[in-house]
Amino acid sequence: MPFNGSLALLASCAFTLALVAWMVRVIRRPSFLVLARRIEAVAEKLGARRIGDDLVIDQGGRAVYLGTVPGRRAAPVFEVWSREGGGGVDPGDDDYRTARAAAPAVPSRPTVLLRLETGSDKLGKLLRINRELQTGDLEFDRRVYVESDASDAEVLAALGGPRAHAAFVRLLELGPAYVLINGHDTAAVSAAYDRVALAPLEAGPLAEIALRVADVADALPASEGPVDPPHLLRRPSSLVALVVLVVGLGATAVQVAYSVYPVCDRRDVRPVVVAAVVPWFLAVVGAARVVRGRPTSFRSFVLLAVALAVATPLFSVAGAVMVNGGVDTSPPQDRSPTVLVMQEKHGRHGTDYLLELAPWRPGARAVEVSVKQPFYASLHVGAPVRLVTHRGAFGWEWWQHIHDAK
Repeated sequence: MPFNGSLALLASCAFTLALVAWMVRVIRRPSFLVLARRIEAVAEKLGARRIGDDLVIDQGGRAVYLGTVPGRRAAPVFEVWSREGGGGVDPGDDDYRTARAAAPAVPSRPTVLLRLETGSDKLGKLLRINRELQTGDLEFDRRVYVESDASDAEVLAALGGPRAHAAFVRLLELGPAYVLINGHDTAAVSAAYDRVALAPLEAGPLAEIALRVADVADALPASEGPVDPPHLLRRPSSLVALVVLVVGLGATAVQVAYSVYPVCDRRDVRPVVVAAVVPWFLAVVGAARVVRGRPTSFRSFVLLAVALAVATPLFSVAGAVMVNGGVDTSPPQDRSPTVLVMQEKHGRHGTDYLLELAPWRPGARAVEVSVKQPFYASLHVGAPVRLVTHRGAFGWEWWQHIHDAK
């Protein structure tokens, strides 16, 4: 039986308006490729030379590359990167040479993502859902958020010391969406700009960005051997698929429950929706315990909490409707309502033939029922019908059969 109503219509309208507003913003905003081409033109004016598809700027004796590469979410990003990390050109500073000689090289270089810490990151740590590596550098730990699938020891070694930490902070202050260590095959360190981060840099300080990337590359520990094969950090794609599946199953469960034991007045089940807050809270607490412990756990937690906020009422309503009809032992009652409205709804899977019947209880709403096409064709507005109902185990009257009143 179709599940509709004013709330569903309101939600549909709100979603449509939000989608239209988003599309208007996208259409009015310059495309990513247009922005990238403008910045490449600026880079060429700064003396960048082209090598294949990439532009190269020389900064302090180090080649820094610029170009468009695939991003973490399949969308392209504009990156500024250095091919080598550690063991860079010595600028001639004795203190720098001493620090470089004393700094141990790392056995391998894992993939590490760094970005400025946000309010949601802080909330995730406050709730003890996110677990982020702490370097002991108070300023770096306060401002920079670190994501990696490698062990803490490997990440600490890859991040280097205070000089590298300060270089990361200075680079992130120039507005990249994120900075990657060992982000792709040709990059030891890279600053990635998506369309949002790229827009303010149309005529931006590319030379300064390239210099900061070179500074980070020089400050990184050298690698004793081949770096780890670059890979994208684990994203909750399987979790998203699970969420979609669970919400879809919940919606299907409601449809099945109402088709087997259709409640005459949908308002009867409202207390179940309110009471679903309790199992939702318990499920959210359980979800937090399951997903916590990673730098990105709070994202997964929020996704699960929202999904459970939708799925829990759906499964609660479906279960309550099934119990209301399944354990009901009340005798059948004959009702003789008249047809108020006749409606055909055409969809991808065929046509639904719906009737709205006059209520027989004071203050009740019209009862919507779905019928077969031959029976629908035999009726007209104002025609009486015979509806067989039951009281329901919870007192939610549900109908079992509909017949011609004759």
